[in-house]
Amino acid sequence: MLKELINSNLKKMGYKVVRLKAYLSDFDDFPFPVRENEQRFDYEKAIQFLIALNVGQEAAIRLGSIPEKSLRYLESTFREYLGSEKPLMGLHVGNFVGISLVWAADRFKRIHRDSVMVSIDPNMSHRGISYPAKAVEKLANYFGLQKNIMFLLGYSVERASCEASCQGVSFENTLANLIVLTEGKYDVAFIDGNHEAAYVSRELDSIFRLLKPSGLVIMDDVDEYWQAKTGLKDIYDKADEGKFDKEGTDGRIGVLRKK
Repeated sequence: MLKELINSNLKKMGYKVVRLKAYLSDFDDFPFPVRENEQRFDYEKAIQFLIALNVGQEAAIRLGSIPEKSLRYLESTFREYLGSEKPLMGLHVGNFVGISLVWAADRFKRIHRDSVMVSIDPNMSHRGISYPAKAVEKLANYFGLQKNIMFLLGYSVERASCEASCQGVSFENTLANLIVLTEGKYDVAFIDGNHEAAYVSRELDSIFRLLKPSGLVIMDDVDEYWQAKTGLKDIYDKADEGKFDKEGTDGRIGVLRKK
């Protein structure tokens, strides 16, 4: 019911809502390895699947994705704060080729089969990989998660600068529109898109309104490298203490919990 409501209202706003299917005929430029049986997400299998799709270099795929050790770091936090009696709702801003999105959708599905991850991404070229949404959709389908992910094509806030082409995407302020539709509904939100500190700060303001009480924020790249480049770590370190508790960091990702 919730997915249908979101779909209906987003279509009225003009968004493209991608419904994942077992095979995507419009993405036939990627070879599609046959999946014999639905399987649980495995990090290395996901990497090898993407390499087999020939979407880009292995180094680019790994460097642009949240590493496996950081995803494992989240496991204990999820076990502590996420219930198991009702479907969970998650939000994922910034996909690249889909590793952390599909991992999260898989973990949520294990908790409750009707859990949903809502994904926001403009499908812009990154690390030499064009049209990364093609890889995201096939990876989700490979792990049997086509019913557990809603992919919204657009920018979380306003249109950002991008490499040569953003593939014609013009939809903006998706987080603000989701507030209208689903304020206070989300259990977890990942922030892993635009790394400019001011942009992320605005995303965090909107995500605060989208989260349930005690909802979690997962921020990627809150490390010294991105601190020197954009000041991103400051957004985590100086998060409003009236709104969030800092749950910890593994040196790469940081976890905030809404009060």
